Amino acid sequence: MENLFYILTGVALLIWVSILFLPWQPWRNTDILEIESFQINSNLSDVTVVIPARDEAEVIETTLSGLVGQGDGLRIILVDDHSGDGTAEISKKIKEIDLQIIPSTPLPDGWSGKLWTLDQGVRKVDTKLTLLLDADVHLGPGSVQQPQHNWLQRWSDVHLRPDRSPG
Repeated sequence: MENLFYILTGVALLIWVSILFLPWQPWRNTDILEIESFQINSNLSDVTVVIPARDEAEVIETTLSGLVGQGDGLRIILVDDHSGDGTAEISKKIKEIDLQIIPSTPLPDGWSGKLWTLDQGVRKVDTKLTLLLDADVHLGPGSVQQPQHNWLQRWSDVHLRPDRSPG
């Protein structure tokens, strides 16, 4: 019995040491969303929020209302995944947002439901930044502005240019 204890302890230690040396370092969390004070109605015209929704009538109004005060120009695409509870109808009641509701098409072979719904919404995005959001998320002030700010800080000095190979 004592040998079994040592074997199990050794296996557990080996697993933890293996995790420690994984190249993607899953224990590190450098992207912490700390909401700073942002100007109300800042420009969010370069951000589109994509929300997949299926039978989310109980929570969708709260989520969309949380997006109302995030900033000017924010676009929202809600993909209604064959809801039977009036999710799309409830979403239309929120008038203060730029909301596009897309009915989901039937699920093709090889796709899972939520990923297919997200893909349909993402294909309609024409802004530089996309925020994927679940339908049951409660947003506070700055919840969209902070990730936008972080992205701009991180990537503002990156310039992409076309390949100019000779020939």
